[in-house]
Amino acid sequence: MQVVERVEGLGQAKGVLREHRELERGDDLLDDFVEARGIAAPVLGSYSHENDNEVARIDAASVRAAVLELGAHPAVDAVFVACTSLRLAAVVEEIERSCGKPALSSNHAMAWHALRLAGYREPVPGFGRLFRI
Repeated sequence: MQVVERVEGLGQAKGVLREHRELERGDDLLDDFVEARGIAAPVLGSYSHENDNEVARIDAASVRAAVLELGAHPAVDAVFVACTSLRLAAVVEEIERSCGKPALSSNHAMAWHALRLAGYREPVPGFGRLFRI
């Protein structure tokens, strides 16, 4: 899974914030997968929307505020937004500057991985620490 590889590459993160939708079975599978690789998720947040159409309408400012609030917890070493409907890319640089911690999302990690598979290895400014490693 690209996210686990990237969290490990961003500095041995021990805590990961997961901003997610309420889908219990999917959450359990993700938690088990990530924790089996030694990455804890001590702080969890959710917008509690089961409808993807609603989640997709959550604006970047709201995502930024939620990530900064939950990411301020001292046990969190990196921020992971685990919902593919939440838009992180537009605010990732601001989030990382504000909280001083790496931030990434499912889509963010997948885009980074796609660039690497295509042979592109240059830093991409404006998309956070992930795109600079």
